[in-house]
Amino acid sequence: MKLYTLALLSVVLMWSCKPAAPENPPTENNIHLSGVISNPTAEVVMLVGANDFKLEAPLDSTGTFHLEFNAEESGYYRFFHGGERSEVYLMPGFDLSLTLNTEEFDETITFTGEGAGYNNYLAGLYLLNEELDAAHPWDARYLNDAETFSNLMDSMKTVRTDFVKMSGLKHKLDEDFVNEQALSFGYEKYILLSDYERGAIYYQEIDEVEIPEDFLACANELPIDNESMLTNSIYDRYVDVRLGLDAHEAMEAEDYDKGGLPEDLVFSSAKLASANKLLTAEKVKNHFFHAIMMKAIRYFGVNDLTALEAQFKALCTDQKCITAVEEEIAAWKPLWEGNPAPTFAYESITGETVSLESLKGKVVYVDVWATWCGPCKAEIPHLKDLEADMHGQNIAFVSVSVDEDKEAWQTMVAEKSLGGIQLFSDKAWESSICVDYKITGIPRFILIDQAGNIVSADAPRPSASEELMSLIEATLYGDDVAMN
Repeated sequence: MKLYTLALLSVVLMWSCKPAAPENPPTENNIHLSGVISNPTAEVVMLVGANDFKLEAPLDSTGTFHLEFNAEESGYYRFFHGGERSEVYLMPGFDLSLTLNTEEFDETITFTGEGAGYNNYLAGLYLLNEELDAAHPWDARYLNDAETFSNLMDSMKTVRTDFVKMSGLKHKLDEDFVNEQALSFGYEKYILLSDYERGAIYYQEIDEVEIPEDFLACANELPIDNESMLTNSIYDRYVDVRLGLDAHEAMEAEDYDKGGLPEDLVFSSAKLASANKLLTAEKVKNHFFHAIMMKAIRYFGVNDLTALEAQFKALCTDQKCITAVEEEIAAWKPLWEGNPAPTFAYESITGETVSLESLKGKVVYVDVWATWCGPCKAEIPHLKDLEADMHGQNIAFVSVSVDEDKEAWQTMVAEKSLGGIQLFSDKAWESSICVDYKITGIPRFILIDQAGNIVSADAPRPSASEELMSLIEATLYGDDVAMN
């Protein structure tokens, strides 16, 4: 019973303070969410939802905020403040207030007003999941054999289902909501089962693990077309896993046609085909067509997406989704091969300003890195080897640090005797090179030709020496000429 203790407390406890009610009460489709945050760690709060919905509000001097928007249907959203977040459920007509203390974000978030019961339940569910994770650590779970692991997932599902049923009675929650939450626990079980093989191999340090033939049979009881749960993140992950497994199976066929796509985009293309095959409801199909494309753009937007976009447009019937994808691709298109490379100019380790423009006439290999980045530092020996191998060739090696600590950069450049052209960006992650090249993770390597045009805005790392050398040689000497 102790698994229920903290979670149930979170459902019933209320803070004594609450923010002032908004001036205008909600209309039929209007949603109000206001709150008071103690010990705020940022100046704003943000609400993020499906279909690229995002709404931000500032905190005043008392930590109070107000969010207001219209919605045609209920859905799940993510509430962000600082580095923390919480899932919320919002329905047209809801007039909610929340209070929380950032020193114990998850333990103190409490809701009052219209719709409070749904959200106090979700806050309690989060704490219950923390208790379950503490009682059954991830590494210990994967040390079990497949049958024991599956039984454990069943028992955890039962605990969560009992919790939502108790909360439903206590807060008089809508029956459809309770049933959807219970169904989501089934979706979650499938997700965890689908990950068992990978986790068991890793934690048991073995090469393969025995999986029963019917291990994922629970999928037969879980509807893959579920229009009412499109904003539920667990359902979203469930469908994504199902589509991914089906796509991998299709790609393993000897006669699978890659359609001339680069390797990075083949999987996304296969998932679009899987979504078209496995899903039937038009709204559900369009939702996942859009999601697959936006994910492909986010990770592989530096590639030419023309063929993948055409496949998407042939399948999707929702013009809003099509327009959103078109706009996102247009934002990435300047980084495709052959386009002029966005220029930059930064201070070098020796104090002078060096611009990309000044290096025109040379092939330029750019390394965007930071002193605190482990994977970046792991590439340094390989980069040094590459520089030595290419010595005397018409190529410039440029390393751009996105550190905030300039002294740390200077120290590492000296201690590791870093070669090439060492530059320090002016605004860390907000520097023009990060913004213009859409860099959100490092290391990132960029290859630029002698005319100043992009060869690859996400070039191979130095550790991928053969692939990178082939690309550099083709850029220096042409595709049909190998360097002696």
